[in-house]
Amino acid sequence: MTTIAKINGDTLVAVGHYRYLYPNTKHPSGGPTDDWLLNASCVRVVEENLDCDFTTHRIEEITPYLSDGKVHTRRVVALTSDEIAVIAGGFSSMQEYYATKPE
Repeated sequence: MTTIAKINGDTLVAVGHYRYLYPNTKHPSGGPTDDWLLNASCVRVVEENLDCDFTTHRIEEITPYLSDGKVHTRRVVALTSDEIAVIAGGFSSMQEYYATKPE
């Protein structure tokens, strides 16, 4: 999925899939080109996997922010002592805990 952000100077205007933000614009199969993004005042949203040790950290969604010409939507944060206790109780990560936790 190619997520982009419309920007106005240093201000984020909108974040979303390029087909949603520009439904009437035809792009190559790989999505918008770098030239098109530049001309449309858009940047790509960082989508790489964040590395972390899931026994001590987790990844959380955050309010998108612009840094060094890229938009970030996630960050790595340290687990709380309560979350570490859950893992110590037999779960390999908070993801495993939440996947098995009854609603």
